[in-house]
Amino acid sequence: IELLQEGESLLGQGVPEKARTAFESAVGKWQEDYTARVLLAKCLLFLEKDKEAAFQARQAQKLFPSEPQGYYISGLALTSAGKYDRAFRDFSRCDSLLPGNPQLTFYKGYTQDKTGRQKQAANEYAAYLEMINYASNRYSQYAYNRLKEWGYVR
Repeated sequence: IELLQEGESLLGQGVPEKARTAFESAVGKWQEDYTARVLLAKCLLFLEKDKEAAFQARQAQKLFPSEPQGYYISGLALTSAGKYDRAFRDFSRCDSLLPGNPQLTFYKGYTQDKTGRQKQAANEYAAYLEMINYASNRYSQYAYNRLKEWGYVR
């Protein structure tokens, strides 16, 4: 617990490499620690170590397959790595475990978009925009622009 707290503190202070060391030490002490795996995966994602982040997230999924965060972090890492089909599966699994998260809906649309599934992406983007009540942010602007490009909105 102390190593995890130290890692979170270091991450908050903007020293992710030191945070990584603390999280890796925690995982080394107890391989079956779901929280340590998730925090290490998040840290690795922050460091743009997508393959390593996806690996740690998969380890977390194996430890607790009913917990959504391992799937979410894995989906983000796989998206960054350009593995959109696998990312979509993880985002979908996360969504089934914890439905109603607009960000998941956006990422499901984004990964469908990147694999050329325009209709499925459009459905997800439209659902995302509705979920956030059309509030403006960088994700909603991206989704809206894609829908506009495809002729779904004017």
